[in-house]
Amino acid sequence: MCVKRCPMDAIQLKFSTKATNKFRKAVEVDTELCIGCGVCVHKCKPKAIMLKKKEEITQPPKTRRDLVTENVMAVLAAKQAQAEGKQ
Repeated sequence: MCVKRCPMDAIQLKFSTKATNKFRKAVEVDTELCIGCGVCVHKCKPKAIMLKKKEEITQPPKTRRDLVTENVMAVLAAKQAQAEGKQ
C-alpha cells in the first residue's frame, strides 16, 4: 500500500536475495526522491517503515519556474562536464 501511496514514487518493490517473502521482493526507498511527507508511515503496517531526518536539508523551489530553471541548469552542467570529459 505504501508503494502505491507515495506521491514521489520514492518507494519501490525490488528483487532481493534477503527478502523472506515468496516473491523475493523487498521495499527500497530512494532517499533522493523522498520528500519526507510521511504518507508511507501511515499506510504501511505499524513500525514497517519510519522516517529519518536527512543529514542535509534542502529547500524545494518556490515556483515552477524556479524548478524548471534548476533542472535546465543541471542538464547544461552535466552536458558541459560530459563534453569536457571527452576532450
